[in-house]
Amino acid sequence: MEDEREQTPNEVIIPGYRYTCLKCETQDPVREALEEAQADQARHRQDAHSGMEPMVGDPIVEAEYDRKPALAEEDPPAPKAEDPVQLWQWIGFGIIVLIVLNFLFGK
Repeated sequence: MEDEREQTPNEVIIPGYRYTCLKCETQDPVREALEEAQADQARHRQDAHSGMEPMVGDPIVEAEYDRKPALAEEDPPAPKAEDPVQLWQWIGFGIIVLIVLNFLFGK
């Protein structure tokens, strides 16, 4: 793709298409769609070359159509803090286990 200036990290280049006649040493503006550049090519061939294709060529090349600011990458979400298991929860669980064991095996 033809770049007229360097791409910076915070930009996104939007590609487009440009018709260029090498015989006439002319070029049309960059178009957003390939079909638009093809229409430019057909128009120029008809107007300047009686519908013929110049022997030196008249390519449609990819070129820079526009630049947009790059979307800022969102910070990844912070890991969800798990609720720490409290000491009293372990103590309560231990007491319940002791009561159940005492009930089952106690005499």
